[in-house]
Amino acid sequence: YLPDGRIVFTSTRAKQTVLCGDIGLTVPNLFRIEPDGSGLVRLSRGTLNELCPTVLNDGRILYNRWEYIFKSLFLVQPLWAMYPDGGRSEEIVGNNIGQPGVFIQGRAVPGRNDLIVCTGACHEQMAVGPILLIDVKRDKRSAKALRSITPEVESRGIRHRWFLRNGKMVQDTGSGGPVFCDPYPLSEQFFLVSHNPDKPIADKAAYGIWLIDVFGNRVPVYKDPAISCWQPMLLKPRPTPPELPQTTNACPEDKSGSQAEGTLFIQDVHRGLAGAKPGCVKYLRVVEQVPRGWDVFQQAAPDDGGHGSPRAVLNKGTHIWVAVLHGVVPVQPDGSALFTVPADRNIFLQALDENYMQVQTMRTFVNLRPGERRSCIGCHEDRRQSPLSRPVAASALRHPPVRPQAQPGDAHPSRPMHYLADVQPVLDKHCVRCHGVEKREGKLDLSGELTVFFNRSYEELIDKGFVRGFNEWSRNPSDANAQPAYSHGSHLSKLIQVLRSEHYEVKLSQAEFVRLVTW
Repeated sequence: YLPDGRIVFTSTRAKQTVLCGDIGLTVPNLFRIEPDGSGLVRLSRGTLNELCPTVLNDGRILYNRWEYIFKSLFLVQPLWAMYPDGGRSEEIVGNNIGQPGVFIQGRAVPGRNDLIVCTGACHEQMAVGPILLIDVKRDKRSAKALRSITPEVESRGIRHRWFLRNGKMVQDTGSGGPVFCDPYPLSEQFFLVSHNPDKPIADKAAYGIWLIDVFGNRVPVYKDPAISCWQPMLLKPRPTPPELPQTTNACPEDKSGSQAEGTLFIQDVHRGLAGAKPGCVKYLRVVEQVPRGWDVFQQAAPDDGGHGSPRAVLNKGTHIWVAVLHGVVPVQPDGSALFTVPADRNIFLQALDENYMQVQTMRTFVNLRPGERRSCIGCHEDRRQSPLSRPVAASALRHPPVRPQAQPGDAHPSRPMHYLADVQPVLDKHCVRCHGVEKREGKLDLSGELTVFFNRSYEELIDKGFVRGFNEWSRNPSDANAQPAYSHGSHLSKLIQVLRSEHYEVKLSQAEFVRLVTW
């Protein structure tokens, strides 16, 4: 329940399925209704699960957000917060922390705006693990913000838990708990939890209600011998958080029926771009991650007639989602930018140099509701920093917000990015005469011949290391860490390096080059 009596809940009515796996797992997002069930409003549109909403003491909605954008599929499921109208979504903790991979079942500690309790779980069997206290004043990009009040268990990797046995942490061998979940804070020292002290994790009768504290005490409160007991909650009046003001127009379209927009302001894109020289960023590319309908299965066989995703993305370790390009916006000489983006979409930005080559990319997405205005100090800067102090206003603020414009060679700003339409025509024109079916110089075939899963050139470029992308199938916890500029992308691509070296007098037009570096 929200402070004004309205209700926030999760629902699969968005009709989406997860981006990975072949079992058609549905995706719940967050919705809001009036107390009588009327006035349904969709608050979030993540491509993956958004779960476990609770209300913080400051009136915002705390929730778990699972996301895949250029990082491991298994590691990053952080805690986020939003206003009750869906605006001002903000990471609380976990976007750059690989262990634990999941922060879930979060609740605010009574009387504290800076302290949250949650379960630290694994990607699979994800509902149980240690109980963590999160100090939101600390660095949200590192484990410094975390304190485990149940150090006898740790969640590591995709599905592994480690337990304290005879004074040492050892990996679970199937012997059972202790594991915890469903923390309900009574104070900053005492917590009700569901707890399985020693049974296998999936034992249907293993979990009872316990009282635990930060001093290491564990006291059983109630246990049913036949079934587990979950989600303890103290039936006691508590202070009602404040009702926060409306931050958006909260309507899906304006009166003309055109697409609703939000506005973003960046004070200096170079602030926080470790490894990048000031002034190197000339454009920002606006990109959207598109949800997958729930009738699409990840591993549909080529001949089963189903709505399958290209198997190449699974076989080759590349991304598993579809992107839509919404154009580029200019960055002013002082690093500032003021521009609009489509509202109610999963938007991320890429910082580009003068050749439209990636300097840095966001590895998360931002949602703006219709009419919402957001700002940031820079790219990847510490959110605790203060805005820059300047004698004059940022250059971008001297003009109205700009709409994203088409990249060179594109007829419209917005279009899907698609290998067969963007890349293969360039290869057909410039490359296949030497690297094709009839002639394979360097044992490289860049023809568009269809394969079982995708096409020949795509598989050759991936297999032979001609592109440098994010391996989203990695299980390395360090992959969640913030990455410096030029860690990935076209500057590190062997394909682009060869083409820029006047390779056999191959000369691409600007439009052709931009298509390649964008892909």
